[in-house]
Amino acid sequence: MTKINIKISPDVILMDGKEILIEINTDSVSAGEKHCCEKKTTVFDYIETLIQRMKDDGRAGTAANYNCAMRSFRKLCGDEQLTFSDFDEATARHYEAELKRGGVKMNTISFYMRTLRAVYNMAVSEGLTDDRHPFRNVYTGIGHTDKRAVTMDTIRQISRLTTKSKPMAMARDMFMFSFYTRGMAFVDMAYLTKDNLKDGVLTYTRKKTGQTLSIKWEKCMQDIVDTYDKPDRSYLLPIIRDSMRDSRTQYKTRQSDINLQLRRITQLLNLDNNLTMYVGRHSWTSIAKDLGIPLNVISEALGHNSAKTTQIYLHSIDRNVIDKANAKIIKRM
Repeated sequence: MTKINIKISPDVILMDGKEILIEINTDSVSAGEKHCCEKKTTVFDYIETLIQRMKDDGRAGTAANYNCAMRSFRKLCGDEQLTFSDFDEATARHYEAELKRGGVKMNTISFYMRTLRAVYNMAVSEGLTDDRHPFRNVYTGIGHTDKRAVTMDTIRQISRLTTKSKPMAMARDMFMFSFYTRGMAFVDMAYLTKDNLKDGVLTYTRKKTGQTLSIKWEKCMQDIVDTYDKPDRSYLLPIIRDSMRDSRTQYKTRQSDINLQLRRITQLLNLDNNLTMYVGRHSWTSIAKDLGIPLNVISEALGHNSAKTTQIYLHSIDRNVIDKANAKIIKRM
C-alpha cells in the first residue's frame, strides 16, 4: 500500500485500483497556522490589544505601564512593523544596548524588559508564537534602591503631628491609613467604597494583581474615615470626590498633592528620608520583620502574587494570623 503524507483529513481512496492512505499531519498544520500568525501579528498591534483589555478590566494603571514600555520600544523600531517571528534574542539585546547608551537607569531598563517579556509570554500562551526565550540574556532584575522604610519612632511622630493646614493633615491621615492597612497602595485606597467594609472586615481587590485581600477593621482606621466622612459620598476616603469627573485623573492629582504635603512633613519633622505614600508600605514591611513576624505572613499580608511567592508559599495563611500581626504592629504605636 502506497503511503502519501499530506495535510488533509485521513482517508483511504482508490487510485488506479490501488488503495492509497491519505494521512493527516496535525503538527504541521498547527505549526503552519502559528507561523502564519507570527507573520501577520505585529508586536505593537498586540500590545495595543492588551492595553485595551486592561482598560476594559479597570486596570488603567497597568495599561499605562504597558503603554509607557511600548512607546520606549517603538522609538527603537521606528516605523518598522515588527512581527513576533522577527522578535528574537538579538532584538532584545539591541534594545537593551540602546537604552544603556541613552543613559537609562538599570531599574528602568528592567521595567521595560519585564513588561515586554510579559507581552511575549502572553503571545506564546495564546498561540501566536513559539517561545524562543528572547529575554534570557538581558537585564530583568531589581537593583538596589534608596531606603524607603522609616522606623516605628518616625511613624509615631507622623501620627502625632498637629497642624492647622488641612492639606497637610489629610496627607498625614492618608499616610497613616496606608500604614494601618498593611501598606495598602494608594490606588487601592482611592477606590475603596463603603461597601468594601462589612462586619468589621475591609475586603478589596488589588488593582495591580487582581488579588483579593481582607483586613480586620481597627479603631484607628475608623477614626480617619470618620474625619472625612460625608453621607452622600460612596467612597470611603476623600480621594475621589466627584463621581461626574474621571476617577483616575482625580486620584493621580490627589496622589501628587499628598506627596507634596508629605515632603513638607519631612522637612517639618527634620526626617532623613523623604516621605511618600510608598514609604508607608515599605515601613510596615520593615517593622513587621523587626517584630519577628514570619516572612510568609508578611508576604501574604502585602498581597504579593509573584511566581516565586506562589512556589515558596503554597498554602494561604490563615487571615487571623495576619490580623494578629497587624494588630501587634498597631499596638506598638
